[in-house]
Amino acid sequence: MVTLEFNDTIDPTDLARFQNVIAGMEQVIKATGQKQYGLFVRLNSDGGDVATAMKLGRLIRKHAYAVAVESGASCVSSCVFLLAAGQRRTIEDGGKVGIHRPYQAEAVATSPDAEQKKYAAIGQAVEAYLRDMNVDPRLYADMLRISPQRVRYLSDQDMINYGLLGDDPYVEEADAMEEAKRLGISRAELVRRKAIESQVCGGYPNNKNSPQYDALMVKRLECGNRVLKKGR
Repeated sequence: MVTLEFNDTIDPTDLARFQNVIAGMEQVIKATGQKQYGLFVRLNSDGGDVATAMKLGRLIRKHAYAVAVESGASCVSSCVFLLAAGQRRTIEDGGKVGIHRPYQAEAVATSPDAEQKKYAAIGQAVEAYLRDMNVDPRLYADMLRISPQRVRYLSDQDMINYGLLGDDPYVEEADAMEEAKRLGISRAELVRRKAIESQVCGGYPNNKNSPQYDALMVKRLECGNRVLKKGR
């Protein structure tokens, strides 16, 4: 597993850095004969260049296993486009995701009409990108209404509504089909067992900084495996 971190303002140097990591991974795959090489992305950024963020997002969608905003980290403004790209998305307890209107860092002469046209053009690209990531495109419209000097931090329900929390629905469905096949059961039976699993085993621990995290995770995994295999 290779870990890539975004800890600062997003700019074109991040794109070059990511491309170098991918090239290195591909060399390892070629040399070792591995079919794939996991890439995990940690996000802790205040945002940055929107176009670069979307380019990075498309690379994340193609190459990364998962993205996470860990405890104590935050992902704000265009960083959210990197989060959207994850096939598997985790926001730990104590991690924050915030939105506000993207803006141009350099001050230039402009007018309200020019700004409206500029944001309309950005919006077309961003909304198309969000649709490709299976995230609700109204996220961009909501970002526009929040001034850059303010940040609206999203609740878990906000992120669920936008499609930013948890696995991409199509990735989740493909995983479920594979799991049902491995267990030798139908997809319908897996739905039934998953419902029982949630009731019996509860949720997964979400704070890696807790001293009980490892023990709780092992206990939760053992419970889930038992219910999925036995159906009760």
